Amino acid sequence: MRRDYQCREAGFSATLTNAYTRIALSCAALLATGACAGSEQAETTNGISSHTTGVVIRVIDGDSVAMEVEGTVHEVRLVGLNAPEFDECFGSDARHALKALLATNVVTLEQAIGHTDIDRFGRLLRYVYADGEFINKSLITAGYATALDSPHTHNDNFAALEDTAYAEQRGMWAVDACSAPGSTDIAIAEVQYNPIRDELDGEYIELEHRGKGSIDLSGWIIRDASSVNRFVFPNGSVLRGGTSIKIWSKCDTDSGLAWCADGPVWNNNGDSAILQTPQGSVVDRFRYSGIK
Repeated sequence: MRRDYQCREAGFSATLTNAYTRIALSCAALLATGACAGSEQAETTNGISSHTTGVVIRVIDGDSVAMEVEGTVHEVRLVGLNAPEFDECFGSDARHALKALLATNVVTLEQAIGHTDIDRFGRLLRYVYADGEFINKSLITAGYATALDSPHTHNDNFAALEDTAYAEQRGMWAVDACSAPGSTDIAIAEVQYNPIRDELDGEYIELEHRGKGSIDLSGWIIRDASSVNRFVFPNGSVLRGGTSIKIWSKCDTDSGLAWCADGPVWNNNGDSAILQTPQGSVVDRFRYSGIK
C-alpha cells in the first residue's frame, strides 16, 4: 500500500544547477506570444501563476523540462505521467519525442487542480501545452509514458489513454520495443496491494505460466508505473508450465521470492504492474484502479 502521490510523480530528479544558461527574455519581447499574461492569473502556493507561459531551455528527459517561467529558471515536471529513464527501454525515444513536441520553445503551463503544486525536488508539476496540443496527453497516447494514478482533473482520461496505447502496442508497449518479444505464456495474475494484515508483510504480485515447458526468468523485471520500485529476477529463476510464483514485498518469506522493499511497493490508490524482459520490452501489464 502506497499513498505518496508526490513521491510517485517525482521519479528521479535531475536538479537544476547554476550550470544552466539563463535566457534573457524581456516582457516586451514576449507580449506577442502571451508570455506575460500569466502575471494576472491566480498564484499557486509557490508564487508562480496557475496559468502562465514557459520558455523551453532544455529537455531533460521524457517528462522533465528546464524552463524560464516568470523570470526564473525552473524544472517543470509534466504531471500525471512517467516516462522511462535514460537507462530504461524507450527512455531516449521519450526524450526525443518530448523535444519534438516542444519545438516551438514557448509553451503554456497550467496547474493541475487537485494535485500538489511542486514535488519533493522542488519541480513545478504542470500540464503543458504547445501550439494548442496537450503534451501530457500526447506522450501517453503515443506510448512514450505511463499514466500515474494521482488526484488531478485528467487522471481517468490519462488512464484510458494508456489502456488504448497498451492494447495497440504503441511506443514502449510494443512487445519488441527493445528486444525480441518475451513469452506470452507468462502473465501477471494478481497484485495484492491492500492486504488485511500488515501492509508490507502481506503485499505481493503473482505471475502465472499458462503454457507448457519451463521459462527462464533470470534478469526479467517487475516494476510499478513510476519505475521507482523495481524487482529483478535472480539468476536461476525458472517457472514451470502450469505453475505460479508470488513475489512478496517483504524480505522474509517461506515461499516464492522476496522483493525485500524498504516499504510498500504498490500504490493503494491505483497503479500499473509491468513485467519486462531483461532488455525492457513489455511482456504483460496489470493495471488496477485501487481505492479512491
